[in-house]
Amino acid sequence: MVTSRRVPKAKEVTCDAYNDDPKRVGRVFDRMPSDRAFNQMALVLRAMADPVRARILYALTVEPLCVCELSRLLEMSMPAVSHHLRILTMTGLLKARKVL
Repeated sequence: MVTSRRVPKAKEVTCDAYNDDPKRVGRVFDRMPSDRAFNQMALVLRAMADPVRARILYALTVEPLCVCELSRLLEMSMPAVSHHLRILTMTGLLKARKVL
């Protein structure tokens, strides 16, 4: 005979170490950034998590490079590098400038 385990509801789950401190929770709540700030942070972290974009960011900390130089350094096509640069620029990690 198979018996199913009863899953307790949230209100039934207790902790012997339960120590709700409304002041402590309130202090954290008051300093908590907005949802928009966390969404922006997540976008930035996702942009940086790509190995190609991490390499681009590193390369640009050493010396300013143009798309063709990055393309050669990373052994990628210029359109592919431009795509990554666009993402880094959209997230605010880079500021592009055109030199004529």
